[in-house]
Amino acid sequence: MKKIAFVLCGALTAAAFMTGCASSLSEELQNTSSADTAADGSLVKIGQNLSVTAPKSDLSFLSQNNSLAANGMYYAAWTAGEAVDYENSDGDTVDLYDAQLYLLLEESKNEDEASDNIDSWMDAAADNYDISSSEDIAINGETYTLITYQCSSETSPYDHGISAFSVHDTSAVCIELTCIESYTDDLCYHAYRFPFRLQLGDGITDHSNEPGGFLMSLFGKKYYASSNGQRLTGMARFSELLERDFKKMFLANIFTWIGFLPLIAGIAVSILSSSILVLIPAGIIGGAIAGVALSGMYDTVFRILRDGPGKITETYFRALKQNAAQSIIPGMLLGLLAGFYTFMIALMYWSSAGISAGSLVVYLIGLFIIFCMVTLYWPQIVLFSQPTKQILSNCILFTAKYFWKVLGCTALKTVYWLIYALFFPWSFMLLPFLGFWLIIFITSFILYDAMNEAYGIEEMIAEAYPEQVPYYEDDAAWAARKQEEMNNRDK
Repeated sequence: MKKIAFVLCGALTAAAFMTGCASSLSEELQNTSSADTAADGSLVKIGQNLSVTAPKSDLSFLSQNNSLAANGMYYAAWTAGEAVDYENSDGDTVDLYDAQLYLLLEESKNEDEASDNIDSWMDAAADNYDISSSEDIAINGETYTLITYQCSSETSPYDHGISAFSVHDTSAVCIELTCIESYTDDLCYHAYRFPFRLQLGDGITDHSNEPGGFLMSLFGKKYYASSNGQRLTGMARFSELLERDFKKMFLANIFTWIGFLPLIAGIAVSILSSSILVLIPAGIIGGAIAGVALSGMYDTVFRILRDGPGKITETYFRALKQNAAQSIIPGMLLGLLAGFYTFMIALMYWSSAGISAGSLVVYLIGLFIIFCMVTLYWPQIVLFSQPTKQILSNCILFTAKYFWKVLGCTALKTVYWLIYALFFPWSFMLLPFLGFWLIIFITSFILYDAMNEAYGIEEMIAEAYPEQVPYYEDDAAWAARKQEEMNNRDK
């Protein structure tokens, strides 16, 4: 399979483009038909999961070939400019275009196999092109490699090109756009405007009208900005983040769970021994560790909400180091409160007289206040460096301004943890999987826009760490910037 992939990628790239076989390949494509292609070329289905709509740049659909479908390989081609006669190295007259785009897709059994195919294709490119630049770029949680190069073969009519390589689910994708020397259009401009439909199962997510073209859409997830290239809102945004960053939040939850284990163990021992003397040091020491771990969880969630970069294994532990000083004392207080409240539940359970309605109300109100403070306090620890007095003041002012949002999120968090308490010890087994990340993500997602408005989160981070600013660009902005770059280059 790798040999076939190498040959095809070479045929579509190195051999085809550089030895004159591109023209014979074009001839082959022109003689190929498919029931999956619309009569006007407006929709081309490639493989099982990918459909391509008619490009809205100067590229026009040429044809496709599924002759190697049994091996899980497919390709299609688009062209720019009018065809002219060209005599290839074999002496045959074929059609030559100003530029040609080939899309090669190989459907693999698993992601590792697809990654191996990408490595083989990139090795072929390195052997056959004079690569001028290579860049790994992350878009919507997916990574692809973009290379620009000069065609080194003397017999090839094509002069230079741009290619993108990526693994999408279990498929390896290679897109090459190569042109003759006199072709003056910006290849990146065409590449980023190349639209398509990503078909998953029986449902089709249509990105044909969206900015970002084939790079933003092909290597992204199911949810994209609808028309202006900006950040999504509402449930589309929630779904995008949940799908894109679930692994990050899950790993952060595991780390946070480990950080809470000393506190949980200490409270359990104090209850089993009915000793308040055990509870106090357990709450202080365990709470200090738990508070720092919780700062890592909040840092992960808020980094996700603002589309911040970074690997979870690096950002989580960096957050622990950066926020430890501010997290320890609040963590101690949280640990003591968690210990005392859990101890009170045990006393209520053991009490033969039961608990009065008034005592239960007071208990729940106190619990409500604790969750409210945690919800508003810890985000400020991980986002800003400011004194405790200022953080508390911000909590009060934010609650006053966004009372109903805060009330709803606090109620949600209170009910969430009460459910864990009611179904203990069986619910204890869910903590490593759902415990912290789920409720923190939900409540932080609800409050994030209000917090960003009140505290200027993204504005302050942009000033302090400009490299962390997420990049959103619509079609018009892209075209204007690329045109300006071309104008400056021609001066």
